Amino acid sequence: PIYLGVHVFGVIPFCVMPEVRLLRRHLLGAVLIVVLSSVLWVALPVRVDRPPIDPEAIGFGTWLLRGVYSFDPTTNCFPSAHCAIAVYAAIGLRFSSRGLFVWGIITAALVCLSTVLTHQHYVADVASGALLAALCGYGTARRTRRARRSSRDRPRTARGRPGRSCRRCWCRTRRERTSGPGSSPRWWPATRR
Repeated sequence: PIYLGVHVFGVIPFCVMPEVRLLRRHLLGAVLIVVLSSVLWVALPVRVDRPPIDPEAIGFGTWLLRGVYSFDPTTNCFPSAHCAIAVYAAIGLRFSSRGLFVWGIITAALVCLSTVLTHQHYVADVASGALLAALCGYGTARRTRRARRSSRDRPRTARGRPGRSCRRCWCRTRRERTSGPGSSPRWWPATRR
């Protein structure tokens, strides 16, 4: 059940993203994971050899594993898209509560473990899927940080154009530094009269 749970788990970050901008970035990363995985599946066709299931074995787990083996091909193994989506979903949950983020990390680890235990992927496939997710998470986070600092957020010069801030303090311009009551610089306490 954990192996198939990745399909539900991958949707959860889309439900808890606090901003539309983050939601779009997460969607971009998820699409990038699928596209890059597809390219690697074509470029590096890896096939996994699965052991046969005992025909006399009964139970829900055996029935479920037979179903997975019947509809999931033994090709398209490198990288593991299941692990990539699970790890990327856990990375996406960093914008939610701490408890949900920890739950996401544990669930992603269990999905990665279950792909090896169900003989769907090799350990190298799991590691490459997790690495792909980490790279996409880093790329979308870098893009998000860069997008936050737009031209309107940059310091302004005295003429109102984007420019450098004063190097002596945290203020933006010399005009802002010396404006205010008593024209005292912002890093000095205002004089009381």
